[in-house]
Amino acid sequence: MISYFRLNDPYRLIGIFIVLVLLRLPVLLSDDMLTLPEFSAMLLGERMAEGSMLYMDVWESTAPLSAWVYMVMTYMFGRSQVAFQLVALIVVAYQSYLFNRMMISVKAYKENTYVPGLVYALLMSLFFDFYSLSPLLLSTTFLLMSLHKLFVNVELRDKKDDGMLSIGLYLGIAVLFYLPSLVYGIATLLILSIFLGASLRYYLLMVYGLLIPLLFLGCYYFYYGALGNLYSCYFLPVLTFHKDYLMELRSLALVYASPIVFLAIAILRMNQKLRLTNFQSRLVQAMLVWLFFSLVALLFVTEFSPSVTILLVPSTAFFIAHYFLLLRKLWIRELSFVTMTTLIVFVNLGTVFGFSPTKDWIDFEGLLVRESPWSAVSRDKKILVLGNSQEAYQDSQSVTPYLDWYLSSQVFTQLGYYDNLTHIYIHLMESRPELIIDESGVMPAVLHKMPQLMNRYKKNGDGITYSLTD
Repeated sequence: MISYFRLNDPYRLIGIFIVLVLLRLPVLLSDDMLTLPEFSAMLLGERMAEGSMLYMDVWESTAPLSAWVYMVMTYMFGRSQVAFQLVALIVVAYQSYLFNRMMISVKAYKENTYVPGLVYALLMSLFFDFYSLSPLLLSTTFLLMSLHKLFVNVELRDKKDDGMLSIGLYLGIAVLFYLPSLVYGIATLLILSIFLGASLRYYLLMVYGLLIPLLFLGCYYFYYGALGNLYSCYFLPVLTFHKDYLMELRSLALVYASPIVFLAIAILRMNQKLRLTNFQSRLVQAMLVWLFFSLVALLFVTEFSPSVTILLVPSTAFFIAHYFLLLRKLWIRELSFVTMTTLIVFVNLGTVFGFSPTKDWIDFEGLLVRESPWSAVSRDKKILVLGNSQEAYQDSQSVTPYLDWYLSSQVFTQLGYYDNLTHIYIHLMESRPELIIDESGVMPAVLHKMPQLMNRYKKNGDGITYSLTD
């Protein structure tokens, strides 16, 4: 099969798209695979489509450009998982094209081939939550554009101002889709210093390009007097290394185990057998730097699920494609490719649909949205959930800013500050949630501090929910 994609024929892109569709179709047709990050994105998009302002009227740590994409998606399609995943499919197909075009244009391999795009598409289908329209997926598009521009500059030893500025601009846009992508700014500066030895002026141009999107964002929130909200919602969760684990680290390691094995084999094989041009050698070293900083970026990820390993996909695909093209015997090459594809299918679809032994090794239940125990009392109501269980919003409406509990808890657990009490009081009085689900047990302290709310909210018999009385 892989021999079909070795031909330098643009129509092979259609084959890559078909592979993507076949790998994703079973999950697309399933109606029981909605993930928590997907549902959170829909809730955020829904609130913003109603006119709420990100970081002010709705507290969420999602990067601004990603949030605005969700707003448009929800405005057009509502809470449609199929729509989100179809757009994600198109984005991955485009990224596979970008990645393959980059490899051909800089002559990264000894032959012009569509194997890199195929490998990229396979790695982007590693687990079912890769199919989500995640901020990381959206950010990766602009990281690939920046990487392409960087490689062209390294290949041509081009130090033109517009080239350096473009690299920074693409990185800056990527950061506005996903904040940990900022790490790649350091990786880019390191690669430039190693292979171009550019003067300080060119480094500053790249940094300036990176900062331009962030400066526009800062000016936007400064105009609305919300720079503090921008910092506390967008930057602070990453800077404090806050982590939410939707799957155990053991399960995450098992999901990415087969690509890691092939990556290790590829790097060892290249050191032993591959003869490269000077530029190709520089390219290999640059991708090793990129791979290292991809691992560093994982330290700043706030929500851990299998899809965070999208950070590793471009560099991993680069080396694995090298490995497949290095194999001279057809049967070994085909067997290796079939083995990797089979492992991906078994780890992904086999785990999800239960026809692989990995179903007993990988626990993904914490990744999925399940029926809320409060669905009977919250249905069709305006509610507030004081906790991490956003499942309660499936058949109800979020009306307060307190969508992300990690951010909201900073207010609800620090009632000694007058500003926090004022914020809670104003939003509960204005939004008037019909039901408050107090999973974290903070409402008694809130009512004690603000007796005015006692006349408005009555504690129900379950001891956890509070109903609006007027």
